[in-house]
Amino acid sequence: MPFITIPDMHGSVYTTLTDRFLSEKGAATQSNKTLPTNSICVSCIASVGLVCLTAQPSQTNQQINSIICKKEVSPFYVYLVMTTLSDYLKQLGAGGSTTLNVNKTLFGKIPILLPDEKVMKEFHHKVEPLFTAIRANQYEIQHLEALKSLHLSQISSR
Repeated sequence: MPFITIPDMHGSVYTTLTDRFLSEKGAATQSNKTLPTNSICVSCIASVGLVCLTAQPSQTNQQINSIICKKEVSPFYVYLVMTTLSDYLKQLGAGGSTTLNVNKTLFGKIPILLPDEKVMKEFHHKVEPLFTAIRANQYEIQHLEALKSLHLSQISSR
């Protein structure tokens, strides 16, 4: 199972590749921490304000707070809102320490305005294909980069 850490969150909408993984046995020991696909992950210690979506069921380390949306709330809406809150999160986490830290209590109190249910459904219906394409493109880029590395190693060994 992918184990998301802050370095995995840089520069992508979805975290499709992680440096670390949990074994099935390891993931099962803390199954209540497994995030479903399209959960929102927000870095809240040190590099505060990075935001990504889970590309598949995953777990994270303690430096990341995550949001699992209720059925009637679009995860894509919440993701986009969270991407606009980087400066707010940094201010929230600057509590006198040299290391920024937005703890779970502070994180849980972040106000997010939600549109009514009809508007939320319309929004979700319109953007879901876009996010699905973004995830597929990220996986394809990852595959192509692996092929490039393989070809370059074959060329250099000749």
